[in-house]
Amino acid sequence: MPLQELISVIMPVYNAEKYVREAIQSILNQTYSNIEFIIIDDGSKDNSVLIIKEYKDSRIRLYEREHRGIVEQLNYGLEVANGNYIARMDSDDLCHETRIQKQFEYLSNNKNIQLVGTNHYYINQIGKIITEKKLPENHEDIIYMMPILNSIVHASILTTKGIYNQIGGYKKGEDYIEDHLFFLELIKKGYKLYNIQEPLYSYRLIDNSIIYMRQKEIREKSYWYGKEMIMQTYKPDSYDYNYSLGLLEYYKGDMKFARLYLKKAKKLSPDRILFWRYIIFTYMGNTLIHFLRRKKILWKLSSFINKSFLIDFHLIKKKVFI
Repeated sequence: MPLQELISVIMPVYNAEKYVREAIQSILNQTYSNIEFIIIDDGSKDNSVLIIKEYKDSRIRLYEREHRGIVEQLNYGLEVANGNYIARMDSDDLCHETRIQKQFEYLSNNKNIQLVGTNHYYINQIGKIITEKKLPENHEDIIYMMPILNSIVHASILTTKGIYNQIGGYKKGEDYIEDHLFFLELIKKGYKLYNIQEPLYSYRLIDNSIIYMRQKEIREKSYWYGKEMIMQTYKPDSYDYNYSLGLLEYYKGDMKFARLYLKKAKKLSPDRILFWRYIIFTYMGNTLIHFLRRKKILWKLSSFINKSFLIDFHLIKKKVFI
């Protein structure tokens, strides 16, 4: 194992009393021991702080702050972090005990990569595994998908503090899409990204009423930032331009425009046949598609196909589109 550098693990907490014990323990159990665990309470109104204070581990540094939102607290965590490396963690999730060790070893052995995430499990509220999510592995595939959907789990990342300093941390006022903007900014700056193809992180699916109420706003903001990047990256008459915009419209925009872009992409490259699934679904219209998403029916369908046929519709590759 390479020489252990100090790694600062940053975890914001807001009303997470149901899950914060498990999240904390999964970090304290890491096989990579040289960490400082920066826990920032964002003005919780439940027993989160009392639970955190039960832990006497010297690696934990608790900051109790007024409720200001995740971007404010993440940037504060970056300010007080002493490590040259930064790892993220969310207070309702879990990670495998070897997660940080494997990520640090990967970055140490691959100097051309500046940020590493991992595949993950989806777990339910009691921690039961629902399915494994496989993400694009290599940088080229990650950046191809990033304007459309996050192709790295934000809370699974390990990178350097220097990179955060280069891009100025997280963008203020953009809570709920801070992760997407962070990754898009990294791509613009030319940093290389990678996903370890092991489920070293467990992402808990829980109902978040705040995010649900702001879902339309979140989707629209993410849509415009993604569209801007696509239009800056590809030529208008190229396959990648039309296919990417088609997927962006499909996931965050209008089904009619999604169909138009996808059909144009098909004409530009007739031999590509595996993305007809998207074109067919666009005929359902916006209302039905949004209903199926809200009820998680499309997500369950994709998960079933992924497990049964080893096909993942969200794993977009430049050479084989599915």
